Amino acid sequence: MDVKALCLYLYVTLALGLIQGPSACADSYSFTIPAGLSLIGNHLSRGSNTVAEVLGEVPDGTIFTKWNNLTRSTEPTNIFRALEGGWSLPRQTLRPGEGAWIKNPGPPFAVTMEGVPAEPVLPVELSEELVLVCRQKAASASFEQITGRRPTDDTVVYRYYDATGWLYYRFVPGVGWDPYPPKIPVGEAVFVYCKTCESIAPRRPELLTILPTDQSTNARDTKLLMHFRDPDRQIIAGSVTARLDEVPSAPPSITVPAPDEGAYAWEPPSLLSTGMHQVRLTFQIASFKEYDFNIPITTFTTNLTFCVKIRTPTLAEVLPAPGTTNPAHGKFTFTWEDPDEQLDINSMLVRLDGVLATNASFQRTTGLVRGMHQAGSPLPGGSHTLELTYSDLSIPPVSYTNQVVFYTRPAPQMQVTGSGENFVITWDGEGRLQASEDLVIWADVVSATNPFLTGPIGPRKFFRVIEE
Repeated sequence: MDVKALCLYLYVTLALGLIQGPSACADSYSFTIPAGLSLIGNHLSRGSNTVAEVLGEVPDGTIFTKWNNLTRSTEPTNIFRALEGGWSLPRQTLRPGEGAWIKNPGPPFAVTMEGVPAEPVLPVELSEELVLVCRQKAASASFEQITGRRPTDDTVVYRYYDATGWLYYRFVPGVGWDPYPPKIPVGEAVFVYCKTCESIAPRRPELLTILPTDQSTNARDTKLLMHFRDPDRQIIAGSVTARLDEVPSAPPSITVPAPDEGAYAWEPPSLLSTGMHQVRLTFQIASFKEYDFNIPITTFTTNLTFCVKIRTPTLAEVLPAPGTTNPAHGKFTFTWEDPDEQLDINSMLVRLDGVLATNASFQRTTGLVRGMHQAGSPLPGGSHTLELTYSDLSIPPVSYTNQVVFYTRPAPQMQVTGSGENFVITWDGEGRLQASEDLVIWADVVSATNPFLTGPIGPRKFFRVIEE
């Protein structure tokens, strides 16, 4: 492939964003530029990295042509003319990590490039087109050191070798580099093609959810929760901490909701007070210093505020239900939803038709309060009012009242008439006939119909009708 053919492929979507880092001392490297056309690369930072600074003295007539990875075109040709004071475009740049064509019109000559090491900015941005790059350190380089990426089955490195022609390095899955892994000499740049190469550096953890959310309103039993996706397991587990209202929380409980994920939860030592609260959640990700990456341990902090309000207890269920008609001897049951455990059980009172009930009982379970009352005797038929009064544990306490109106069927009325040695038992309403010989043990009269005819009953026998 000649240079013109190669240039047809030289496109890229994003220029290299190279940031020069400070260094305490200067460095240098030397290499030889052969006669003819070759590719050079800059590994060090010097001043503004202009061509006049980077390549100060070269043979007269040397031609410098830079391929711009951003515009996908060659920049204007830069020619060194000694009699005209040097380079024709002295402000043209060649930054660390960039490469360019250089044409030497005469015999080989040595070049020494000086500057300070720049902190490599990796991974290099690649695309579906060829990109001209070099290592960002003054040393020979592998593909990984140049790009900060892992090669895949579509990776090709093009090296213009010894000013004579192209040498290709292709990556073959399951085999490796063909013909062998590239090792690019110092001072040299290469064209790279790879559209699927992923960064070697660990992927930064992603915060999926954080609870409570900032500026939200929550219950008194609110937990603190951070849920991460951490595909490369970079989070330092012991570094994950929480401070609630500037007080350190206990170490979190850790769960793994899915592969490469982790959830960190803190249980407040007691129910939170009402009002505003502040939370500071911190964690660290491990350092990474492989290839040319130098990622230090990094600390992340998330601050948020949230409000706590008491959820009002609610009467979730009462039996008999309002407006229903019920047996005269039915019992009463109550269920309150009390998620913040604010109900004061000792304050609970039950009144039936204005009369205070003395045999009502209440019991607390998780998030609920249950109560029961059994009337001492069957209620007369008609309308009845059940009134529940209670308060919460807030300061000052808040009182609540619930009223339920329901109806009771009249108790069944039984009549007994004699007919010779037989008796006829009848009753009105819905009921069940029972018999007893001692007024202690009662049993249903099997298959009893209304009216019920019975023969001689012996010395004594008692009957009653109970409501269904």
